[in-house]
Amino acid sequence: MQRHHSIVVLAIVLTACGNSASSSQPLAAPSTFTPSPLASDAAATAATAANVPNVGDATDPLSAVTLVASDGRVWTRGGTSGALDGVVAADGKTVVAVAPSSGEESATVAWFDSSTGETLAAVDIGPALRVSAVSSSGDLAVLTDAKAGGAAASSHIVAVDRRTGTLGDWTMPGNLVPEAFSDAFPDGGNGLPIGIFVIEYIRPDVYRVRVLDTISGVLSLPLNLRNKSQTVDEAMEAIGRTAAFDSANRLLFTLYQGVADDGLPTTAFVHTLGLINGVYCLDLPPALALGELPGALAVDPWGRRLYVASPNGGLAAFTIRDILDPAVAPVAEPVAWFESGASVAVLATDDDVVVAFNAPVGVEDGVAALVLHLDPVTLAELRRFTSDIAVEAMAMTATGDLILAGDGRLRVVNAMGTVLGERRLPDDLGTIATLVVGPLPA
Repeated sequence: MQRHHSIVVLAIVLTACGNSASSSQPLAAPSTFTPSPLASDAAATAATAANVPNVGDATDPLSAVTLVASDGRVWTRGGTSGALDGVVAADGKTVVAVAPSSGEESATVAWFDSSTGETLAAVDIGPALRVSAVSSSGDLAVLTDAKAGGAAASSHIVAVDRRTGTLGDWTMPGNLVPEAFSDAFPDGGNGLPIGIFVIEYIRPDVYRVRVLDTISGVLSLPLNLRNKSQTVDEAMEAIGRTAAFDSANRLLFTLYQGVADDGLPTTAFVHTLGLINGVYCLDLPPALALGELPGALAVDPWGRRLYVASPNGGLAAFTIRDILDPAVAPVAEPVAWFESGASVAVLATDDDVVVAFNAPVGVEDGVAALVLHLDPVTLAELRRFTSDIAVEAMAMTATGDLILAGDGRLRVVNAMGTVLGERRLPDDLGTIATLVVGPLPA
Protein backbone atom coordinates (compact mmCIF):
# COMPACT_ATOMS: atom_id res chain seq x y z
CA MET A 1 0.00 0.00 0.00
CA GLN A 2 1.34 3.41 -0.88
CA ARG A 3 1.78 5.63 2.13
CA HIS A 4 1.57 9.37 2.35
CA HIS A 5 3.74 11.77 4.29
CA SER A 6 3.27 15.32 5.40
CA ILE A 7 5.10 18.00 3.44
CA VAL A 8 6.65 21.05 4.95
CA VAL A 9 6.26 24.13 2.91
CA LEU A 10 9.54 25.82 2.20
CA ALA A 11 8.62 29.46 2.57
CA ILE A 12 8.03 30.50 6.17
CA VAL A 13 5.00 32.64 6.94
CA LEU A 14 5.62 35.73 9.05
CA THR A 15 2.21 37.25 9.57
CA ALA A 16 -0.13 39.04 11.93
CA CYS A 17 -2.64 36.97 13.92
CA GLY A 18 -6.42 36.94 14.12
CA ASN A 19 -6.62 35.73 17.65
CA SER A 20 -7.81 38.81 19.59
CA ALA A 21 -1.51 47.01 -13.32
CA SER A 22 0.03 44.12 -15.02
CA SER A 23 2.17 43.58 -18.15
CA SER A 24 2.51 40.33 -20.05
CA GLN A 25 5.53 38.75 -21.67
CA PRO A 26 5.53 35.80 -24.09
CA LEU A 27 6.77 32.46 -22.87
CA ALA A 28 10.45 32.15 -23.56
CA ALA A 29 11.91 29.05 -25.10
CA PRO A 30 13.33 26.69 -22.45
CA SER A 31 16.84 27.75 -21.56
CA THR A 32 19.72 25.59 -20.40
CA PHE A 33 19.14 25.53 -16.69
CA THR A 34 20.06 22.08 -15.45
CA PRO A 35 21.88 21.76 -12.12
CA SER A 36 25.30 20.21 -12.47
CA PRO A 37 25.96 16.92 -10.65
CA LEU A 38 28.33 16.90 -7.73
CA ALA A 39 31.74 15.45 -8.25
CA SER A 40 31.24 13.53 -5.00
CA ASP A 41 28.15 11.65 -6.25
CA ALA A 42 30.09 8.54 -7.27
CA ALA A 43 31.90 8.50 -3.94
CA ALA A 44 28.60 8.88 -2.12
CA THR A 45 27.16 5.91 -3.98
CA ALA A 46 30.22 3.80 -3.25
CA ALA A 47 29.91 4.63 0.42
CA THR A 48 26.35 3.29 0.56
CA ALA A 49 25.51 0.11 2.42
CA ALA A 50 26.70 -2.76 0.23
CA ASN A 51 23.60 -4.90 0.83
CA VAL A 52 21.28 -2.49 -1.01
CA PRO A 53 21.96 -2.97 -4.73
CA ASN A 54 19.54 -0.30 -5.94
CA VAL A 55 21.09 2.58 -4.00
CA GLY A 56 22.61 5.00 -6.45
CA ASP A 57 20.70 3.81 -9.52
CA ALA A 58 17.42 5.08 -10.99
CA THR A 59 15.32 3.11 -8.46
CA ASP A 60 17.18 4.39 -5.41
CA PRO A 61 14.50 5.97 -3.15
CA LEU A 62 16.99 8.64 -2.06
CA SER A 63 17.09 9.93 -5.64
CA ALA A 64 13.51 11.14 -5.21
CA VAL A 65 14.39 13.39 -2.27
CA THR A 66 14.70 17.16 -2.56
CA LEU A 67 16.50 18.82 0.36
CA VAL A 68 16.06 22.37 1.57
CA ALA A 69 18.81 23.83 3.74
CA SER A 70 18.08 26.16 6.64
CA ASP A 71 19.29 29.09 4.51
CA GLY A 72 16.73 28.26 1.80
CA ARG A 73 19.03 26.72 -0.81
CA VAL A 74 17.62 23.69 -2.60
CA TRP A 75 19.30 20.44 -3.67
CA THR A 76 17.47 17.91 -5.82
CA ARG A 77 18.08 14.22 -6.64
CA GLY A 78 19.05 13.26 -3.13
CA GLY A 79 21.58 16.06 -2.82
CA THR A 80 23.45 15.28 -6.03
CA SER A 81 22.50 18.45 -7.90
CA GLY A 82 24.13 21.81 -7.47
CA ALA A 83 22.61 24.29 -5.02
CA LEU A 84 19.65 26.27 -6.31
CA ASP A 85 18.16 29.52 -5.07
CA GLY A 86 14.51 28.61 -5.52
CA VAL A 87 11.36 27.01 -4.15
CA VAL A 88 10.22 23.39 -4.41
CA ALA A 89 6.55 22.70 -5.17
CA ALA A 90 4.60 20.91 -2.45
CA ASP A 91 4.38 17.65 -4.41
CA GLY A 92 8.16 17.51 -4.78
CA LYS A 93 7.97 17.18 -8.57
CA THR A 94 9.10 20.66 -9.58
CA VAL A 95 11.60 23.26 -8.42
CA VAL A 96 11.26 26.87 -9.53
CA ALA A 97 14.42 28.96 -9.45
CA VAL A 98 16.06 32.01 -10.99
CA ALA A 99 19.27 31.75 -12.98
CA PRO A 100 21.22 34.55 -14.69
CA SER A 101 20.52 34.76 -18.42
CA SER A 102 22.61 36.34 -21.12
CA GLY A 103 23.04 40.06 -20.52
CA GLU A 104 22.86 42.15 -17.36
CA GLU A 105 19.35 43.53 -17.77
CA SER A 106 17.31 40.34 -17.47
CA ALA A 107 17.14 36.96 -15.78
CA THR A 108 15.31 33.70 -16.34
CA VAL A 109 12.89 31.94 -14.02
CA ALA A 110 12.84 28.23 -14.80
CA TRP A 111 10.72 25.23 -13.84
CA PHE A 112 12.57 21.94 -13.86
CA ASP A 113 11.94 18.34 -12.96
CA SER A 114 13.35 17.62 -9.51
CA SER A 115 14.14 13.98 -10.31
CA THR A 116 15.90 14.46 -13.67
CA GLY A 117 16.98 18.12 -13.75
CA GLU A 118 15.18 18.56 -17.09
CA THR A 119 14.07 22.13 -17.78
CA LEU A 120 10.28 22.12 -18.17
CA ALA A 121 9.70 25.80 -18.91
CA ALA A 122 11.49 29.13 -18.70
CA VAL A 123 10.39 32.76 -18.74
CA ASP A 124 12.57 35.85 -19.06
CA ILE A 125 11.98 38.39 -16.30
CA GLY A 126 13.59 41.55 -14.98
CA PRO A 127 16.86 41.47 -13.03
CA ALA A 128 17.34 41.32 -9.25
CA LEU A 129 14.28 39.15 -8.60
CA ARG A 130 14.09 35.91 -6.63
CA VAL A 131 11.38 33.27 -6.33
CA SER A 132 9.39 33.93 -3.18
CA ALA A 133 6.48 31.48 -3.43
CA VAL A 134 5.01 28.83 -5.73
CA SER A 135 1.35 27.91 -6.19
CA SER A 136 -0.06 24.61 -4.97
CA SER A 137 -0.01 23.23 -8.52
CA GLY A 138 3.56 24.39 -9.08
CA ASP A 139 2.54 26.21 -12.28
CA LEU A 140 2.63 29.76 -10.85
CA ALA A 141 5.52 31.56 -9.20
CA VAL A 142 5.73 34.98 -7.60
CA LEU A 143 9.06 36.80 -7.47
CA THR A 144 10.28 39.89 -5.67
CA ASP A 145 13.33 42.07 -5.09
CA ALA A 146 12.39 42.56 -1.41
CA LYS A 147 14.06 40.61 1.37
CA ALA A 148 12.71 39.20 4.61
CA GLY A 149 13.51 41.64 7.40
CA GLY A 150 14.54 44.28 4.88
CA ALA A 151 13.78 47.98 4.88
CA ALA A 152 13.24 48.72 1.18
CA ALA A 153 11.18 51.81 0.37
CA SER A 154 9.41 49.94 -2.44
CA SER A 155 9.06 46.38 -3.71
CA HIS A 156 8.83 44.92 -7.21
CA ILE A 157 6.50 41.89 -7.39
CA VAL A 158 6.01 39.74 -10.50
CA ALA A 159 3.65 36.78 -10.94
CA VAL A 160 4.56 34.30 -13.69
CA ASP A 161 2.84 31.27 -15.24
CA ARG A 162 5.09 28.57 -16.69
CA ARG A 163 2.92 28.31 -19.84
CA THR A 164 1.81 31.88 -20.59
CA GLY A 165 4.52 34.05 -19.05
CA THR A 166 4.05 37.12 -16.88
CA LEU A 167 0.53 37.54 -15.48
CA GLY A 168 1.07 40.48 -13.13
CA ASP A 169 3.73 43.10 -12.44
CA TRP A 170 3.48 45.57 -9.55
CA THR A 171 5.77 48.08 -7.84
CA MET A 172 4.44 49.00 -4.40
CA PRO A 173 5.62 51.08 -1.43
CA GLY A 174 7.11 49.21 1.52
CA ASN A 175 9.16 46.08 2.03
CA LEU A 176 6.72 43.40 0.83
CA VAL A 177 7.67 39.72 0.56
CA PRO A 178 5.10 37.43 -1.15
CA GLU A 179 4.31 34.39 0.93
CA ALA A 180 1.58 32.40 -0.83
CA PHE A 181 -1.03 32.49 -3.56
CA SER A 182 -4.70 32.52 -2.64
CA ASP A 183 -6.69 29.47 -3.71
CA ALA A 184 -9.58 31.61 -5.04
CA PHE A 185 -9.82 32.58 -8.73
CA PRO A 186 -11.94 35.23 -10.48
CA ASP A 187 -14.42 34.27 -13.17
CA GLY A 188 -12.99 34.77 -16.64
CA GLY A 189 -9.51 35.55 -15.32
CA ASN A 190 -6.11 34.85 -16.83
CA GLY A 191 -5.25 32.05 -14.42
CA LEU A 192 -3.97 34.32 -11.64
CA PRO A 193 -5.63 33.92 -8.21
CA ILE A 194 -7.53 36.91 -6.83
CA GLY A 195 -4.93 37.47 -4.14
CA ILE A 196 -1.30 37.04 -3.14
CA PHE A 197 -0.51 37.01 0.58
CA VAL A 198 2.45 39.27 1.31
CA ILE A 199 4.43 40.03 4.44
CA GLU A 200 5.00 43.70 5.13
CA TYR A 201 8.11 44.33 7.22
CA ILE A 202 7.51 47.40 9.35
CA ARG A 203 10.86 46.86 11.03
CA PRO A 204 13.27 43.94 10.67
CA ASP A 205 11.58 42.18 13.59
CA VAL A 206 8.00 43.46 13.18
CA TYR A 207 5.68 42.03 10.54
CA ARG A 208 2.07 42.10 9.40
CA VAL A 209 0.15 40.30 6.68
CA ARG A 210 -1.52 41.97 3.74
CA VAL A 211 -3.32 40.63 0.66
CA LEU A 212 -2.36 41.96 -2.77
CA ASP A 213 -5.51 42.16 -4.89
CA THR A 214 -4.24 40.97 -8.27
CA ILE A 215 -7.09 42.67 -10.16
CA SER A 216 -6.88 46.17 -8.62
CA GLY A 217 -3.25 46.06 -7.46
CA VAL A 218 -4.35 47.32 -4.01
CA LEU A 219 -3.22 45.95 -0.65
CA SER A 220 -6.02 44.89 1.70
CA LEU A 221 -6.41 43.30 5.14
CA PRO A 222 -6.84 39.53 5.57
CA LEU A 223 -9.92 38.08 7.21
CA ASN A 224 -10.06 36.36 10.57
CA LEU A 225 -9.91 32.63 9.79
CA ARG A 226 -12.54 31.80 12.45
CA ASN A 227 -14.75 34.86 11.97
CA LYS A 228 -14.96 36.01 8.35
CA SER A 229 -16.92 39.11 9.39
CA GLN A 230 -13.71 40.53 10.88
CA THR A 231 -10.50 41.70 9.25
CA VAL A 232 -7.12 41.46 10.94
CA ASP A 233 -4.82 44.47 11.22
CA GLU A 234 -2.20 43.51 13.78
CA ALA A 235 1.56 43.86 13.80
CA MET A 236 3.51 41.03 15.41
CA GLU A 237 6.93 41.29 16.97
CA ALA A 238 8.03 37.75 16.32
CA ILE A 239 10.24 35.53 14.19
CA GLY A 240 8.99 32.57 12.16
CA ARG A 241 11.02 29.43 12.79
CA THR A 242 9.48 26.53 10.88
CA ALA A 243 6.33 25.73 8.92
CA ALA A 244 4.04 22.87 7.84
CA PHE A 245 1.40 22.82 5.10
CA ASP A 246 -1.98 21.10 5.41
CA SER A 247 -2.88 20.31 1.78
CA ALA A 248 -6.29 18.85 2.73
CA ASN A 249 -7.56 22.05 4.35
CA ARG A 250 -5.30 24.51 2.48
CA LEU A 251 -3.72 25.79 5.71
CA LEU A 252 -0.17 26.95 6.29
CA PHE A 253 1.04 26.66 9.89
CA THR A 254 4.09 28.55 11.14
CA LEU A 255 5.78 28.28 14.52
CA TYR A 256 6.73 31.73 15.83
CA GLN A 257 8.94 32.92 18.65
CA GLY A 258 8.14 36.31 20.10
CA VAL A 259 10.98 38.79 20.57
CA ALA A 260 11.51 40.86 23.73
CA ASP A 261 13.05 44.33 23.86
CA ASP A 262 16.45 42.78 24.56
CA GLY A 263 16.15 40.62 21.43
CA LEU A 264 15.68 37.35 23.33
CA PRO A 265 12.82 34.93 22.61
CA THR A 266 9.80 35.21 24.89
CA THR A 267 6.59 33.37 23.99
CA ALA A 268 5.62 31.06 21.14
CA PHE A 269 2.52 30.49 19.05
CA VAL A 270 1.48 28.83 15.81
CA HIS A 271 0.22 31.18 13.13
CA THR A 272 -2.39 29.74 10.77
CA LEU A 273 -2.90 31.10 7.26
CA GLY A 274 -5.90 29.88 5.24
CA LEU A 275 -5.20 30.09 1.53
CA ILE A 276 -8.76 31.11 0.70
CA ASN A 277 -8.39 34.05 3.12
CA GLY A 278 -7.98 34.03 6.87
CA VAL A 279 -5.41 34.20 9.65
CA TYR A 280 -5.47 32.98 13.24
CA CYS A 281 -3.00 32.26 16.05
CA LEU A 282 -2.90 29.14 18.19
CA ASP A 283 -1.69 29.43 21.77
CA LEU A 284 0.77 26.74 22.80
CA PRO A 285 1.10 25.01 26.18
CA PRO A 286 3.69 27.02 28.16
CA ALA A 287 5.29 23.78 29.33
CA LEU A 288 6.64 23.20 25.80
CA ALA A 289 8.93 26.23 26.37
CA LEU A 290 9.06 26.98 22.64
CA GLY A 291 9.62 30.66 23.30
CA GLU A 292 13.23 29.70 23.93
CA LEU A 293 13.66 26.25 22.36
CA PRO A 294 13.71 25.28 18.65
CA GLY A 295 10.50 23.39 17.94
CA ALA A 296 9.09 21.45 14.99
CA LEU A 297 5.70 21.06 13.26
CA ALA A 298 3.97 18.33 11.26
CA VAL A 299 0.49 17.74 9.80
CA ASP A 300 -0.92 14.30 9.03
CA PRO A 301 -1.64 13.60 5.34
CA TRP A 302 -5.42 13.81 5.74
CA GLY A 303 -5.45 17.14 7.57
CA ARG A 304 -6.78 15.78 10.85
CA ARG A 305 -4.10 16.87 13.32
CA LEU A 306 -1.30 19.37 13.74
CA TYR A 307 1.62 18.21 15.88
CA VAL A 308 3.96 20.56 17.77
CA ALA A 309 7.18 19.11 19.18
CA SER A 310 9.68 20.57 21.66
CA PRO A 311 13.25 19.47 22.45
CA ASN A 312 12.25 19.34 26.12
CA GLY A 313 10.41 16.09 25.38
CA GLY A 314 6.93 17.49 24.87
CA LEU A 315 4.64 16.71 21.94
CA ALA A 316 1.22 18.37 21.55
CA ALA A 317 -1.58 17.69 19.07
CA PHE A 318 -4.30 20.05 17.79
CA THR A 319 -7.44 18.80 16.06
CA ILE A 320 -7.56 20.86 12.87
CA ARG A 321 -11.35 20.82 12.52
CA ASP A 322 -11.48 22.64 15.89
CA ILE A 323 -9.24 25.36 14.49
CA LEU A 324 -11.73 25.89 11.66
CA ASP A 325 -14.86 25.69 13.82
CA PRO A 326 -15.71 29.07 15.44
CA ALA A 327 -17.89 27.29 18.00
CA VAL A 328 -14.96 25.34 19.44
CA ALA A 329 -11.91 26.72 21.24
CA PRO A 330 -8.88 24.92 19.76
CA VAL A 331 -6.60 23.52 22.44
CA ALA A 332 -3.55 21.27 22.39
CA GLU A 333 -4.83 17.86 23.46
CA PRO A 334 -3.28 15.46 24.17
CA VAL A 335 0.20 16.53 25.31
CA ALA A 336 2.69 13.69 25.84
CA TRP A 337 6.19 13.68 27.35
CA PHE A 338 9.28 11.72 26.42
CA GLU A 339 13.07 11.97 26.82
CA SER A 340 14.40 15.47 26.17
CA GLY A 341 17.17 16.43 23.76
CA ALA A 342 19.01 19.36 22.22
CA SER A 343 16.74 19.60 19.15
CA VAL A 344 13.76 17.81 17.65
CA ALA A 345 12.24 16.73 14.33
CA VAL A 346 8.73 15.38 13.72
CA LEU A 347 6.91 13.64 10.87
CA ALA A 348 3.24 12.64 10.57
CA THR A 349 2.30 9.67 8.36
CA ASP A 350 -0.87 7.70 7.61
CA ASP A 351 -0.30 5.37 10.55
CA ASP A 352 1.83 7.09 13.17
CA VAL A 353 3.76 10.12 14.32
CA VAL A 354 7.55 9.89 14.25
CA VAL A 355 9.52 12.19 16.55
CA ALA A 356 13.31 12.34 16.85
CA PHE A 357 15.10 13.85 19.84
CA ASN A 358 18.74 14.69 19.12
CA ALA A 359 21.44 14.33 21.78
CA PRO A 360 18.85 12.69 24.05
CA VAL A 361 19.35 12.99 27.79
CA GLY A 362 19.81 9.76 29.72
CA VAL A 363 20.54 7.57 26.69
CA GLU A 364 23.74 5.56 26.29
CA ASP A 365 26.87 7.06 24.75
CA GLY A 366 27.18 6.95 20.97
CA VAL A 367 23.49 7.63 20.40
CA ALA A 368 22.98 10.78 18.36
CA ALA A 369 19.18 10.59 18.23
CA LEU A 370 16.28 8.74 19.80
CA VAL A 371 13.48 8.05 17.27
CA LEU A 372 9.98 7.22 18.53
CA HIS A 373 6.95 5.94 16.62
CA LEU A 374 3.73 7.09 18.35
CA ASP A 375 0.02 6.47 18.01
CA PRO A 376 -1.36 9.44 16.04
CA VAL A 377 -4.39 9.90 18.34
CA THR A 378 -3.21 9.05 21.85
CA LEU A 379 0.53 9.76 21.29
CA ALA A 380 1.27 6.50 23.10
CA GLU A 381 4.65 5.02 22.21
CA LEU A 382 4.51 2.15 19.69
CA ARG A 383 8.22 1.45 19.24
CA ARG A 384 11.59 3.17 19.30
CA PHE A 385 15.11 2.94 17.91
CA THR A 386 18.34 4.86 18.27
CA SER A 387 20.37 6.50 15.52
CA ASP A 388 24.09 7.18 15.27
CA ILE A 389 23.39 10.32 13.22
CA ALA A 390 21.45 13.36 14.33
CA VAL A 391 18.05 13.76 12.67
CA GLU A 392 17.56 17.25 11.26
CA ALA A 393 14.63 16.35 8.99
CA MET A 394 12.56 13.30 8.08
CA ALA A 395 10.36 12.05 5.25
CA MET A 396 8.85 8.77 4.09
CA THR A 397 9.27 6.74 0.93
CA ALA A 398 6.29 5.49 -1.09
CA THR A 399 6.87 2.02 0.38
CA GLY A 400 6.78 3.18 3.99
CA ASP A 401 10.47 3.33 4.86
CA LEU A 402 11.80 6.31 6.79
CA ILE A 403 14.28 8.82 5.36
CA LEU A 404 16.57 10.56 7.85
CA ALA A 405 18.83 13.52 7.10
CA GLY A 406 21.55 14.83 9.38
CA ASP A 407 25.26 14.93 10.12
CA GLY A 408 25.97 15.24 6.40
CA ARG A 409 24.16 12.05 5.44
CA LEU A 410 20.87 11.04 3.84
CA ARG A 411 19.74 7.63 5.04
CA VAL A 412 16.79 5.29 4.50
CA VAL A 413 15.81 2.95 7.37
CA ASN A 414 12.95 0.57 8.07
CA ALA A 415 10.46 0.94 10.93
CA MET A 416 12.91 -0.66 13.37
CA GLY A 417 15.78 1.62 12.39
CA THR A 418 17.76 -0.87 10.31
CA VAL A 419 19.81 1.03 7.73
CA LEU A 420 18.77 0.13 4.19
CA GLY A 421 20.87 2.67 2.32
CA GLU A 422 22.82 5.88 2.72
CA ARG A 423 24.60 8.58 0.78
CA ARG A 424 26.88 11.39 1.85
CA LEU A 425 25.62 14.93 1.31
CA PRO A 426 27.56 17.94 -0.02
CA ASP A 427 29.85 19.53 2.54
CA ASP A 428 28.37 22.98 1.94
CA LEU A 429 24.74 21.97 2.39
CA GLY A 430 24.67 22.90 6.08
CA THR A 431 21.72 22.19 8.35
CA ILE A 432 18.74 20.58 6.60
CA ALA A 433 15.36 22.14 7.26
CA THR A 434 13.06 20.13 4.99
CA LEU A 435 12.87 16.93 2.94
CA VAL A 436 10.32 16.64 0.13
CA VAL A 437 9.85 13.30 -1.63
CA GLY A 438 8.85 13.37 -5.30
CA PRO A 439 8.62 10.63 -7.93
CA LEU A 440 11.56 8.50 -8.96
CA PRO A 441 12.95 9.13 -12.45
CA ALA A 442 10.93 7.34 -15.13
